[in-house]
Amino acid sequence: MLKFETRPLLGVPWVWCARPSWPQQPSAGWDCWGLFRWCVQAQTGIVLPDWLAETQGVDPADWRQRWELQEACIRTGLPAFEKVERPRPGDGVMLFMSRRPLHCGFYIGNGRFLHVDRNLPTAIDRLDDMRWRDRIEGYYRAGRV
Repeated sequence: MLKFETRPLLGVPWVWCARPSWPQQPSAGWDCWGLFRWCVQAQTGIVLPDWLAETQGVDPADWRQRWELQEACIRTGLPAFEKVERPRPGDGVMLFMSRRPLHCGFYIGNGRFLHVDRNLPTAIDRLDDMRWRDRIEGYYRAGRV
């Protein structure tokens, strides 16, 4: 069961490197790690790294540079989580983009996840949707931070 309401988060825009901390409302925007970080903190109280220092000098228009940074940040953060076979509400979802684990979301139950994608606002999508079903890298549960 989630400890926060997802409805107020829907429509929040994607903004490169935006990292609001819970309980600050994210109306100005966030990227997928910012959303995931906010949800984990709201759900568990665990504060994940924001990696803002690592993003200094990265041009958001340079997708190769951005992807390398995103992949490094996600891989660095994953040891704080236990990979699980079956997700439950509150787990992380890591997704492949261009064959690399570059996108993350927050599992909310019933096959749905909350996420924000480049140039799209925060939304709830189904993991069995054609866009996502073959991109699931895995599900992760916070616990080792």
